[in-house]
Amino acid sequence: MKIRNIIKRIVPMVDVTAPQVSEAAAMKLKEHRGFSGQSIIALSTQDWGDLWTGKQRFMLQFARQGNRVLYVETQFHLLTYLRLFRRHWKRIFLFLLGAREIEPNLYLYTPPILLPAFQIFIWINAINNFVLAIFLRSILRKLSFRDPVLWLYTHFNKPLVKGLRCKKALYFCVDELSAARGLI
Repeated sequence: MKIRNIIKRIVPMVDVTAPQVSEAAAMKLKEHRGFSGQSIIALSTQDWGDLWTGKQRFMLQFARQGNRVLYVETQFHLLTYLRLFRRHWKRIFLFLLGAREIEPNLYLYTPPILLPAFQIFIWINAINNFVLAIFLRSILRKLSFRDPVLWLYTHFNKPLVKGLRCKKALYFCVDELSAARGLI
């Protein structure tokens, strides 16, 4: 617990407040409850504080509907981290903090820095998913998540469906990955 307090002092926290929902939208949310009472892990390709998109909006709405949501931010590999160090230097410390509650039922987790070239070498992807599964299982235990629903935004994390013992998985393809330089 002491290391967590030290890191919090060293690293100014990222503003993770969600935009306010309009009164009309809040009324519709009450009318259309959707599913609730679930544990959801969202493995996003976008950090929570980045450009606000459907990735964050869906998870925020799920949390407000009574689901417990763990939003896992973008998985950086070592080369990306070094390239973007000036802008993302605190990322390595945020990982050490574990899951942070940013709103009732909504937790934010910054994963550890992973090995590069996971898009090219299947064995590196397997190592990265193995490491990520260890950290995520620990977080899930601390948050008491049981039989989670895994919401994937990238196919590279498919092995985590079994690694996290998920009862369901949803692959939400929002990007044309073959158009992204360096991914395929």
